[in-house]
Amino acid sequence: MGHHLNAAGQFQSDKYPELAPDKIVLSFNDPHAVKALAVLACSYHDVDRELADDIAERLQRLGESIKA
Repeated sequence: MGHHLNAAGQFQSDKYPELAPDKIVLSFNDPHAVKALAVLACSYHDVDRELADDIAERLQRLGESIKA
């Protein structure tokens, strides 16, 4: 295992140690995070449509396409 798991086996960010365990930061400015944000938008479509639509809209404004 890597160094991102704490003694309880939870994920702990080394870049953002102030985050609670099992939390992660995704940035619209990080090209590596774009696919995860697109998947999140699709996944939340039936749970929180407004959140999903806003994520998708921001990605589209950045020139990214969303595939449902």
